[in-house]
Amino acid sequence: MRPTTVELLDSIAQALEEQVLPVVQDKWGASTLRSAMQLLRHLALRVPLEAGILAADNDDVRRILTLVGDRLSQLGETELAAAAAAALSAHSVDPLDVIAADAVNETYQGAVEMIIAARDRLRTIDTPPQIHQTLVDYLQRRLDRERRMFVPVFLSPPF
Repeated sequence: MRPTTVELLDSIAQALEEQVLPVVQDKWGASTLRSAMQLLRHLALRVPLEAGILAADNDDVRRILTLVGDRLSQLGETELAAAAAAALSAHSVDPLDVIAADAVNETYQGAVEMIIAARDRLRTIDTPPQIHQTLVDYLQRRLDRERRMFVPVFLSPPF
């Protein structure tokens, strides 16, 4: 489809930078406008990457919740194991349906957060701390996947 979403976002940011920003006299208004331009550039990076990143993350977190859920069951942590199982029972979705994939991802993240929140309790029974380290390793991979959407825009010099 022409123009693409990325082309639209880029052209809006460019128009704001070239046509609107030079005539904005108010410092607060100019700062707000620069922030909006930066967010548009972030979206231009994010849109083509988001479906693939979500699909990869959903595959990864499903695998991790399965492993962690099994370990929790072995340790007798039925409540946490049930939370992992409940998250895993979410319906599979078309990976190109970003809205549905994101909703499933939120369900998975809720289970991950619940298990991480119980880390102090789990450390007394999970030795060595396999569950916590497995989740930390997963979260690091998640950050690595998402980095491409943020680093170029938010660590570049201000305009």
